[in-house]
Amino acid sequence: MKKADDKEGMEWQNEADAELNSSEWFGAIIRYFFHLGKKKFNTFYNERELKKNALVGYTFKIVY
Repeated sequence: MKKADDKEGMEWQNEADAELNSSEWFGAIIRYFFHLGKKKFNTFYNERELKKNALVGYTFKIVY
């Protein structure tokens, strides 16, 4: 019984989490280069901007 409970409460990172994290990074980097480095990178990669970064990064991955 204990093993069934362990599988239901998985805490390890799966492939979908890694995909989202890489999309966030790509999005932040693309947005940083789009602004020609005039703003600091930390203004793009923070908690408030993660959704925008993920959207831009995911779109970039689909197109290329």
